Amino acid sequence: MKIHLQKLVNKVINLEDYVYLIILLAAFLHISFLILFYFMNINELFYLNIVSVLIYITITINFKTKYARTYYMIVYFEVLIHQLIAIYYTGSASGFDLLLCCLILVQFLFFKKSTCFLSTIMIICLIYVSYFQADSLLLHSNKLFTIDIYKNSNIILYPINLAVLLVFLIVYGVLVTVIPSKRINDLTKIVYKDFLTGLNNRKYIEDVVLSKYNQENILVAIADIDNFKHINDTYGHQTGDIVLKMLAIVLINKNKKYAKYNVDICRWGGEEFLIIADINDTDIANMFLNEIREDIFRLKISDLHETISVTIGASISSFNPKEYKQMFEIADKNLYVGKNTGKNKCVITKA
Repeated sequence: MKIHLQKLVNKVINLEDYVYLIILLAAFLHISFLILFYFMNINELFYLNIVSVLIYITITINFKTKYARTYYMIVYFEVLIHQLIAIYYTGSASGFDLLLCCLILVQFLFFKKSTCFLSTIMIICLIYVSYFQADSLLLHSNKLFTIDIYKNSNIILYPINLAVLLVFLIVYGVLVTVIPSKRINDLTKIVYKDFLTGLNNRKYIEDVVLSKYNQENILVAIADIDNFKHINDTYGHQTGDIVLKMLAIVLINKNKKYAKYNVDICRWGGEEFLIIADINDTDIANMFLNEIREDIFRLKISDLHETISVTIGASISSFNPKEYKQMFEIADKNLYVGKNTGKNKCVITKA
């Protein structure tokens, strides 16, 4: 059960889409740097960004969802190496150390907590070292290129890198706000949805729908497919599933027609369906439920060589959410009255 739930969560989060988004944003950023370094005549970083752009173009063209985490690892190390080299040539005043902060935030979407901790320590240390880059013997002792000609470039580079960081923080803030909300909403749908019929399930009625009513006269009806066990035993469970799906379609269509009565429908369990509506008139309730019954009776399924019928038991009375079971019991009793008196009928009582 835990493994199945984790798969559902992963599907809801849709991690691959976010990796692809990061790749596209990184590619766009490196193309921008490529053009910038070309016009600024910073040849070393121009060539470095050619390599970076080729990496992202290759990943984008050959992107496969099963390698999403591998792609992220490539992006992680590419960004890390790129910023360190950029700092080496332009100094900490260029603001490339700011972009390392992006890695600290994004890694929490992909790495384990222990890995994030070690990675964060490493990145912080690199950022700290970058501030002393100008005086560091480690970085300056054996340089192959002079950086004096690049000092003035920081007047342009720092505002650009700061702007990139701010945009990233805004996007990241939106994502960490939207993703959990989307996850909760989608998991809620999973909890409340009957996946065979597409209808809401019993839990949805009990947790959500019943709270709408309090001391109001409403219609509660239970529709049960007649001889459903016979259909399953004779034609197989696959045909039985088709019958359930077709019945759900009828209920959904009828719900649209009677939408003004705030109709709620769910698969109550097995071959039973629950219908709740703001109907307190017996004549309207009779017309509504009998239309459902007749539409179902007219259904034709190629693998089923007999008609489908439902028996419906219903009750109209004042409703108290704390005592809803009593009203359901009345509808259930009326259902069995209909079953025992010929089936394919509606039995409605009003308190």
